[in-house]
Amino acid sequence: MEKRTIWMSKDLTDYLNWPGLTHVFKVQSNRSDKSGRSTEIVYGIASLPEEYSSAEKLSKYLRGHWSIENNLHRVSGCIIQGG
Repeated sequence: MEKRTIWMSKDLTDYLNWPGLTHVFKVQSNRSDKSGRSTEIVYGIASLPEEYSSAEKLSKYLRGHWSIENNLHRVSGCIIQGG
């Protein structure tokens, strides 16, 4: 079982020197299975069209993007992970 929560903001884009930056976000994934529980936190920045301005649409986009990246490369080069 997995629960993902996303927080996003456009308020920080003026403070960062990144051309075209539109979003700053944090995704927290809480997973549980037979072996136990785990939490992963991912922070990221993005330059995306206005159509991804809601957390729900950004979340769907990221999920699709990460699954493509993971299937091709087994790692995602567009995020900074921490926790």
